Amino acid sequence: MSKAGTKMVFTTISILITLLLVSGCQSIASTRIYNTPKLVKQYSSVEVDEYKGGKIINGPKQYMDTMSNSGTYFMIRDLVTRDNETIQLYVQILLNDWAFFNSAYWENGNKATFIEIDSTTGSGMSGSYVLETFGVEIPESLLKKKYDSAQDLKVMIYGKRANREIVIQNAYIKGFYDYMTENK
Repeated sequence: MSKAGTKMVFTTISILITLLLVSGCQSIASTRIYNTPKLVKQYSSVEVDEYKGGKIINGPKQYMDTMSNSGTYFMIRDLVTRDNETIQLYVQILLNDWAFFNSAYWENGNKATFIEIDSTTGSGMSGSYVLETFGVEIPESLLKKKYDSAQDLKVMIYGKRANREIVIQNAYIKGFYDYMTENK
């Protein structure tokens, strides 16, 4: 192959790699980071359950590791039935080994209601993984307090082998709270 042909192939490959990297970064930023109340509100949703007579108001999935497609995220959801309403922090954490998450405390030291939802194992290209899914009930008064104060909401999740702090940005709280109150 001539020098001109080699240069053209190299240039074409460089352009393709650049386009792939740029488009990949844009999709990560546009689909997984909700850092304004407007974006949170825009991507929140309502699921109606006609059989039970309730609905679930979901905030968008907020990935905690925005540099990879790890499956580690949280979202706030409002579970509304005919008789009850529960606001819940729904969390899914991808790990290399079991953490056995089993309790939670708010930043003020109050114990939170912890709900185990699911635990799954699997394997992929990177090896074996564990997926722990759980919920933490959020009192509406606490959510409203953080909404009014413009402060983030912090909760520490404890497990037998690991602990994890989750910080819910105030922008997420404001967007979800506004959407929730408009859709009850």
